[in-house]
Amino acid sequence: MEEEEQLETRNPLIRGVALILWMPVFYIVTNMLVGAVVGGIAGSKTHTAEEGYAAGQQASIAFFQHYGHIVLAVQGVVFLLLAILGAFPGTRRYKK
Repeated sequence: MEEEEQLETRNPLIRGVALILWMPVFYIVTNMLVGAVVGGIAGSKTHTAEEGYAAGQQASIAFFQHYGHIVLAVQGVVFLLLAILGAFPGTRRYKK
């Protein structure tokens, strides 16, 4: 008969620390991506690179001032979902 392979579980404290360390990384990276998309869309309607940079920067700031709380809520939900699924390194229940 085949023996079932025992999977080694990861310490819950280590998983919690890993999640805490991944939170700011996830927040910063997703804010950079959203800001780049919003700024890129606003800057694409200009004629020079300098105008595009200025328009993109202003659009990104205005977007986050107006929709920042919604972006933060979506980031929280996505982070929670990814944390439950163990998508971040060091957060899976079982070691590979």
